[in-house]
Amino acid sequence: MWKLYKSRAITEIRPYEMGEDLDGVTLPPNHEPEQGDMICRRHDKPEDQWLIAKEYFMKNYEKVAE
Repeated sequence: MWKLYKSRAITEIRPYEMGEDLDGVTLPPNHEPEQGDMICRRHDKPEDQWLIAKEYFMKNYEKVAE
């Protein structure tokens, strides 16, 4: 039976800058990086980085109050 879960993790995220070097960043399959995409990383393992599409980011993330 499926149940809903929400992550307790906090992820560091910054905007992707057009044309930047993405060596070491995992890209979604069949996705060309574009303006508005975001790069995420784990704060406890900063070398673990991945790109998420703008649409996914807007739907699934909100800024944590500082």
